[in-house]
Amino acid sequence: MSDDAGTRAWLSLPRRIYLDTSTLQSIHDFGGVIFEEESFSPVGRAARVEGLAAELDALRKVLLVNQRAMFEFVVTAASLREVQARNRTQFTQWVCDVVDTWLIQSEGQDPPTPGTTFGDPRFGMVSEKDRRLLQEALDWKCEVLRNHGATAPDGSCIHPA
Repeated sequence: MSDDAGTRAWLSLPRRIYLDTSTLQSIHDFGGVIFEEESFSPVGRAARVEGLAAELDALRKVLLVNQRAMFEFVVTAASLREVQARNRTQFTQWVCDVVDTWLIQSEGQDPPTPGTTFGDPRFGMVSEKDRRLLQEALDWKCEVLRNHGATAPDGSCIHPA
C-alpha cells in the first residue's frame, strides 16, 4: 500500500460513532474479552446468543483501531434513558463515564437542532423508541451506527448511519 493510499484509508475512517444500548452493554459485560483478550466462555443467556463471539471480536477490532483513531463514541439522551431503564447501577455509572468522555470531546459544539427524518410515515414500522435513537444519531452527525446483533450485507457489524 502506498503512503497516499494509507493516508486516504486513515482519513476515510469515521470519527463519530453512535453505539446502541446493547453494544454498550456488551462492552461493559465482556470488557475482559474485548480489551484484555480473555477467552470467551459464554454462560447463561450469553451462551444462547448466536454470533456473540463474532460480535465481541468485531468490537475488539473497532476498539483496537480506536487506540489510534480516537473515535467519538456518542451517547445521546435517548440512549441514556434506555440504559437507566435497565436499572443496573454499575452499568449506568459506566455509561455515564462514557457520556462524560463524549461531552469533553464535543465541548464547544452547539447541540443539534432536532431533525424530523424519522417522523415521516414511511418509518411507521420502526418503533417510536428506535426512531428517537436513530434521529439523535443523525442529528449528532454520527458517521456510523453500531447496532448489536445486526450485520451488513458484507458481513461486517458496523453500519454507516
